[in-house]
Amino acid sequence: MSEGPLRRGLRLGRLGRVWAEVVGERLAAQTTPISLDEGGLVVSASTPAWAAQARFLADEIGRRTAEALGEEEVPAVRVVVAREGPRGRR
Repeated sequence: MSEGPLRRGLRLGRLGRVWAEVVGERLAAQTTPISLDEGGLVVSASTPAWAAQARFLADEIGRRTAEALGEEEVPAVRVVVAREGPRGRR
C-alpha cells in the first residue's frame, strides 16, 4: 500500500531534524535528505567528493535512517550532487 504525500513529508521532516545524528556532524553539514518514500532515500551532497563519501556510507546511512524513524528498513540510498549545495551552502 502506497503512503500519501503528507506521511512522506512527515517522515522526511523527522529525518531532517535528526540528520546530524544519523550521518554525523561533518557529513550532515554537506548533505541533506531530499526524498524518502517506498523506493528509498535520496540524499543531496554539496560536491562530488562529499557525494562519494555518502555513497561509501550508503548502507550505514540506510540502516541508521531506519533506526531513527523506527522502521524495518530503507530499501535503497541514492546520492546526488546538488547544483547549489544543500540548504544554500557551497
